[in-house]
Amino acid sequence: MNDTKILELLRQSKHSPAMDELYEAFPPISRFIKNHGGSEDDARDTFQEALIIFCRKAAQADFKLTAKISTYIFSVCKFLWKDKLQKENRYVHSYDFEREADISDVTEAYEQEQKYQFLDKVLLTIGDRCKEILEAYYVHKWSMLVIAEKMGYGSEASAKNQKYKCLEKARVLAKEEQLIFNKLGEV
Repeated sequence: MNDTKILELLRQSKHSPAMDELYEAFPPISRFIKNHGGSEDDARDTFQEALIIFCRKAAQADFKLTAKISTYIFSVCKFLWKDKLQKENRYVHSYDFEREADISDVTEAYEQEQKYQFLDKVLLTIGDRCKEILEAYYVHKWSMLVIAEKMGYGSEASAKNQKYKCLEKARVLAKEEQLIFNKLGEV
């Protein structure tokens, strides 16, 4: 199966046949990570994370593949592995981790994934009711009137007020989370 067909399948949410093809890229990634201080489990975890990043990028209508999919995934894996080694203060071999594919695409995809993980963490912390309200408004694009009716608020204004409180709670938690992250980086 060629790369164009794999992208087409991913965009149609037909992940199973596409994943079968994508997993063929695992053996060289496994060798690379094992040769650079990792284990088979590290390789699997890194590969899974790279697949998530790739699938999210591939689902975007404006995504343009500038290299073979296997090259792109390998580059994402190298970037993720290098980042993990640096976070653990482990020695990073002088091997050129970067230039397999367009590193700006890889960096952008990695940064986007970090944002998703950060937002997921905040959303898990704000509570189910707030998560439900924000998801209804931002993901499902429901009006405040519909949210008020479906979630049992007395009025549209009450639902709007609750959404505001939830956003403020999320902002405070995000700031706290960012402070913790920054302090960990200083250690």
